[in-house]
Amino acid sequence: MFIETGNYKSILMTGFQRAGKSFISSVFVADKECLILRRVFSTPGLNFTQCVVKIIVSPEITESYVQFNTESNRQLCSIFEEERLDSLVYKFNRVLKQKRESGEGIVSSEYIKIFVPPSQLAREIIHASNLSYLVIVDTPEDTMLVQMEEINLVMFVFGSRATDINRADSKETIAGLMPLSKDILFLYNGKKLCDNENEYEDMQRDACSAVQCFEEEFTPLIKSSIIPILGVPNMHDRKIIEVEEIFRQRLMEIVKVYFKFQNI
Repeated sequence: MFIETGNYKSILMTGFQRAGKSFISSVFVADKECLILRRVFSTPGLNFTQCVVKIIVSPEITESYVQFNTESNRQLCSIFEEERLDSLVYKFNRVLKQKRESGEGIVSSEYIKIFVPPSQLAREIIHASNLSYLVIVDTPEDTMLVQMEEINLVMFVFGSRATDINRADSKETIAGLMPLSKDILFLYNGKKLCDNENEYEDMQRDACSAVQCFEEEFTPLIKSSIIPILGVPNMHDRKIIEVEEIFRQRLMEIVKVYFKFQNI
């Protein structure tokens, strides 16, 4: 089992409900495990994440495994096989969903921890920043379940529609982030199909336009006059396509810059 020692950085994945946070989190994970996680943890049309999910990626991890943590016990899934993992996640989420619906609420000791090898993107970030590992924290809407003092970079995922529900979601989440003065990157998931670099550039322009719809809500979080925004292309759960590779390269460059200046 992997022992969490040495230098590390934590990235918080937060934002709107059903914006694809869990899907995007998987880009830091090696390809085989990445695609399994997408199929198990990302259910189209549902707000799937019922608790905090911490993804630990490190070149030192060679065998993937998952810990399911509750107030009373810890269950280890050492066989990273899709059908078994899917069954365990379903049972764990069902219990937590029942707690939420009963008004009992989830506590910080109830979370899932995933230990996996890094993708090339994560591997290069770890090397450039002289780290032992990265932690990707995927959240439900309640960021109060996260130890925010340990977060180095916030990725705020939002969609294309400035609905009243989205505005309410964003205001509540942003209220929890404002006192922290964290570095932040906005990820626009417009769920628009694109197949090549030219089409991705079009989507990036869409992202810059879309962020203006939420300028009033987002401005309190921004340290400079420029809103840091990156478009998220369509991504698959059976293969890594070309346009996702383009997105990963740009995301890697941005994260490396953030971490470089944090280390100065």
